Amino acid sequence: MAYGPMSFERINPVALISGAGGGEAIACLRALAPRADGGLILADASEAGLDASADALQRPPERVSTLAFDPRAQGEWKRAIAFIAAHYGRLDWLAINTRAPLPHSGKLAVADLDAALLAFRAGLRLLRENVQGGAAVFVVDARTAMKANLQQVLRVAAKEGATARTRVNAIVCGGDAPAWRGAPAMPHVNRAALERLAKSNAPIARCIGYDVEWLLPYALSDETPLTGAILVVDETRAL
Repeated sequence: MAYGPMSFERINPVALISGAGGGEAIACLRALAPRADGGLILADASEAGLDASADALQRPPERVSTLAFDPRAQGEWKRAIAFIAAHYGRLDWLAINTRAPLPHSGKLAVADLDAALLAFRAGLRLLRENVQGGAAVFVVDARTAMKANLQQVLRVAAKEGATARTRVNAIVCGGDAPAWRGAPAMPHVNRAALERLAKSNAPIARCIGYDVEWLLPYALSDETPLTGAILVVDETRAL
């Protein structure tokens, strides 16, 4: 599927992918690696998962770093953000992959999203210092999204992002789940469709025939009018 006319150009953007060792990590990597000319940082609790993701990069940028640490530990995130600030000097894009590869309970689903919020708030410290602002996208499996009340989490995150000129959206994987079947369909993702979604009272849409790799650059693009929106996809690419 070819990308539309929307521009993704920034000068040497730096991207951070949290949860880069599993779930939809490969789709996130394929979407961002060719565009992160300023550098790509991969963070995850699994060092083996990070190594596998790094090895899977087909068109890696010149600078790639892997950071293995517990994403539930705030102190670890402080050290990670200090590393990014010292070695890259900025952050433009933040992709937070929270898709769990194995079934889990509702409590764990909430914990997954709590860890994702910790990653978001850590990254927001760097995005706030970027004069151009930036964008953050949560990539969440449908089960976690439903059990952890993604809509409320995203509403709060979008308000926090606005203080840092950062748009915050989510891509939900698994559009066949009952909670998303009633969402309006978006068979064609383009600027006009996204503008209509941005103006709606409930910015949720099922993106028919699209996947994370295709939608993630759209959600991060400076030209995308969305913030606080949920884009639901049926297609997934497991690591």
